[in-house]
Amino acid sequence: MSGTDSCWKIRLCTRFVQDSPPGDLVRDVANAYRSSGGAVAPMLRTLVRHPAFARRAYHVAERRYGVFAL
Repeated sequence: MSGTDSCWKIRLCTRFVQDSPPGDLVRDVANAYRSSGGAVAPMLRTLVRHPAFARRAYHVAERRYGVFAL
């Protein structure tokens, strides 16, 4: 994996999750990238199915709309 590839995956995780994304999230996205031959869809699928993404989405919704009832 080149430095550019690594930077791109970290930037993707940073944009959608947090400024310092968890290492396991970046690793999982990188594995999806490698195993798919560089396809973007599997990377995004891995990202949105990761628990860190779900926690972030809940936090944003809670902050934006107040108390968030499930």
